Amino acid sequence: MIIGAGLAFYRIIEGKDVLTLYHKHDRKAIGSLGLHKSWANEEERFQNLRIKEIGYVLAKDYWGQGLMPEAVRALMD
Repeated sequence: MIIGAGLAFYRIIEGKDVLTLYHKHDRKAIGSLGLHKSWANEEERFQNLRIKEIGYVLAKDYWGQGLMPEAVRALMD
């Protein structure tokens, strides 16, 4: 489990590289964050690189609080 200032996220959704984002204080699910295969993996010139894309969804009530940058930083660590 990874816990930051405002988030706790620890559940894999549907066996994919997608995490449910929970608000730390009330444990309410407020969004998701995932690593996805990049289009660049299909390009011959990028075959030597391991490239992933980050996708996320966050409930509008939680926008502007710095939660998603916090979650992305934790994911990258």
